[in-house]
Amino acid sequence: SCASRRPCWSSSTTRTGRTARRGGSFLLAERELDVASGAAVFRYELDGDGFEEVIHVPGGGAVDDPATLDLLLDLCHVAMGTSYFKLSAPKRLRFKRPTAPAVIELARHLYDDGLREFAVTNGLGVPLTTDIDAVADEPLPALVPRGERALIPIGGGKDSAAMLGIVPQATALAVGATEAHERLAAAAGVDLVR
Repeated sequence: SCASRRPCWSSSTTRTGRTARRGGSFLLAERELDVASGAAVFRYELDGDGFEEVIHVPGGGAVDDPATLDLLLDLCHVAMGTSYFKLSAPKRLRFKRPTAPAVIELARHLYDDGLREFAVTNGLGVPLTTDIDAVADEPLPALVPRGERALIPIGGGKDSAAMLGIVPQATALAVGATEAHERLAAAAGVDLVR
């Protein structure tokens, strides 16, 4: 049951005939980047259990634009969280820190539109209605492109291959890169950031 703090779903029946129950709450807690080492830490809490994910990016540089770095960390935090959200598909998504309105809107799309195949497969309602608790921060700063390539997060599957085909001037980003990520990046002819 949900009271045991284990991932669970709201009631509906899946294709396998089991009853699906949704969890209670998913919190996008803190996130930080140690610029010197390149360690980016993203903290979450799912139905009362806290955990973190650490990724490493090239470190040692200077931060010329802290507002843009903040925005990028928020975007990564939201996007990476979808994988953990699927453990219990909670009814409520919470942001611990104030967030740009566009990031909150992106979360609405990622945690509903982006998870509809997941919802159908698991017998959950579509749309996947999730209440979002967030305090809107200032609107996004004007972003000035700094490079010629887009950074595309990949999972190693067909959707990632399609994105790299649509955006050929890209660099692939894989969290916890595997051989599948390396093969996909090589086949697409793009660099891979681990």
